[in-house]
This record gives sequence, structure tokens and C-alpha cells, in this order.
Amino acid sequence: MENITNYKILEYSAPNGVHPQPITTKVLEKLGMLCYYYTGDNGSSPNRTFINGKMVSHKVIAFPISSFGKYASFLEMKKGGKTEDEVKRWLFSIVYYVVKNRTLRLIYSHPYDIPLYPNALREFWDYVNTLKNKGIIQVKPMSYFATLLLRFLNTKYSINFSNKRITIVNKEVLEGITLALPKDFVIKDLPYGVTLKEEEGYQYITITKAFSANKLDIFFN
Repeated sequence: MENITNYKILEYSAPNGVHPQPITTKVLEKLGMLCYYYTGDNGSSPNRTFINGKMVSHKVIAFPISSFGKYASFLEMKKGGKTEDEVKRWLFSIVYYVVKNRTLRLIYSHPYDIPLYPNALREFWDYVNTLKNKGIIQVKPMSYFATLLLRFLNTKYSINFSNKRITIVNKEVLEGITLALPKDFVIKDLPYGVTLKEEEGYQYITITKAFSANKLDIFFN
């Protein structure tokens, strides 16, 4: 498939959702995969799944589906008697939750299910596109977010209140890492490639692609 598409395959979709743990994820790790959609941990944000009290993989991220009650796909919702208005309200509620909590969620279905709820999906996608164009939400492949999550997990930080300094370090790159600080922290002289945005009682300091170092010191009063 990689030879045909000229694209490095980093994501896995289990046939019919059948993903026996931990063996399947162990195989994905050996193949260099970053992530997979998952019918376990239903409704959760992407995570490193645990089975029998043990983490399955440190390197492969699970993306649990977000179901509508007991229904996962639009076909199942249709068979369960869900109306178009109900599906629309469910879709919008997921967007509201993601925006409010600054989190990630995966909605699962198939392209051939779209005609089952055409108006709900059209309005949903128009709404998501509007938020995306305003910079409020992102819609990306699983591998994009898996890469960011793994980068976050590999980022170390320390806070020195005596020197009033926060240090963030990643051995490779810090792009995409965001730090939330209370508004009463007065930040001094952020370097080029680091942005600051105030919202709802916090200051969000985000490291962009333009920041070339793998260590950032933030000084505050």
C-alpha cells in the first residue's frame, strides 16, 4: 500500500473493530504504526491503553470511538431508530465538548453511511468547517494528534519559584506544546516562535514551528 500511495502508513483500522489486546497493538508497534481506532475505552480521549493493569504500548496511541449510547456507526443509529435531529444534536454536542474542554474525540462511521443522515452531517460539517476556519478547532488524521501526544509525553518541565522560571525541554522538538498559566503570572519577553493567548482566566503559551530550539525558558513575575 505504501508503494502504491507513496504515503507512509502510520494508522490502523481494525476490520469490524476486532482488535485483540495486547497482541494486535504489539504487532503495530513492531511495524512502526503510531495509532489505531479502538472500540475499547468508549468515549475516551486518545490514550495509551491498559489491559490487565499493564500499559499495552508506550509508542502506539489508541483513539477510542465516541458512540451515541450503544450505537457506534450511523448505520447502527439508523437501525436503532435514531432520527436525523437526534443524530445532529449528538454530533454538535461532541463539538461543544471538544471546544469547551480543549480535548480530542473520534467519531466513527463509514462513507456509505452518509446518505442515512445527509442533512445532519451536512450541517455538522459546515459548523466544524466554520470553527476550523476561525482557528477554534482542528480536524486532522489520527497520526497528527498521535505525534503531538507522544511529543507531549516526552516533554519534561520544571518550575523554579525562587528564580521565577519555567523550563520546558524535549530532546527532539517542542512544536505544538502548550502551557496554561494563570492570568496573574506576568510573563517576560517570550522569544520568537512562541505565542501567548489569554482566555477564560488563563494564558496559553504555545510553541510554534518557528521556534527552533528544543529547550524553552519562561520567566515570570
